[in-house]
Amino acid sequence: MTVSPGPADDPIAGAAAAQAAARAGTTEGSIEILPGQVSGPLRFAAVFGRQGAVEIEVGIGKGRFLLQQAEARPGVNFLGLEWSLKHLRVAFAPSFPDLPVAREIRAAVEELAKQLRPLCTAVEEATLPPVDFNQELPRAGALIGMTTGAFQPEEQEQPTTLAQYLEALDRRDQSILAWEQFFEKWDVLLCPPSMVTAFPHCEPGSPLHVDDQEVIYWAVSGHGTLFNYTGHSAVVLPYKLDRDGLPLGIQLVGKRWDEAHLLAMAKAISEVTGPFQRPPGY
Repeated sequence: MTVSPGPADDPIAGAAAAQAAARAGTTEGSIEILPGQVSGPLRFAAVFGRQGAVEIEVGIGKGRFLLQQAEARPGVNFLGLEWSLKHLRVAFAPSFPDLPVAREIRAAVEELAKQLRPLCTAVEEATLPPVDFNQELPRAGALIGMTTGAFQPEEQEQPTTLAQYLEALDRRDQSILAWEQFFEKWDVLLCPPSMVTAFPHCEPGSPLHVDDQEVIYWAVSGHGTLFNYTGHSAVVLPYKLDRDGLPLGIQLVGKRWDEAHLLAMAKAISEVTGPFQRPPGY
């Protein structure tokens, strides 16, 4: 995107302008401007110390392409935007109350948190919001049933009343509020994506084994269903292979309606988790 810069005397918060003006026009003159340093619109002439076209790249990764462009086109001012790990506030939860999860997955969440700790502003096993995890999945199922039942009613069941539907929405709103308050303090939550990694094909409804425990089949997707219910953004990053050589991922959860930021954070964290590892023999 090409942007026309503003007047040369427009201010920019902090010392960024003076530094940029002294070093503008060289690849060595790159500076970092944090959101907290900007008190108003970003005035490009003040940032770069000169008038000229500005090209903005959103999501620069390690910045190699941007640096190549700056060297090849010294008359253009380049601005790169990226989410930096060192400003992230990371919460992690190796498990959720009343939702079983394999020891190996819990350990993987803790391992990634340990890797991120020296790289981020804060990484903590945070106190989870005060929601009834034992009831969240049944409530999600009930709400889905009410919605589908309006279009595909079961003959044996009484139709949902408006009062019942509004009560269900109110319960969901309470969960949404609790998680939104949680994400006022934290940028992202690391947690399991599922209670187990891939399991052998079986009849739906058959018990699944989580370590040495038999668990109801339908709980397998519970860790993701929690956030489908509340509408919070979620993505799963590949992390490692489990003891059977199967992919093991980590779920990242962020604020509602904030998918773009979550994907930017996931991209930054993927520099630590690394690429997908193909299972042996596949």
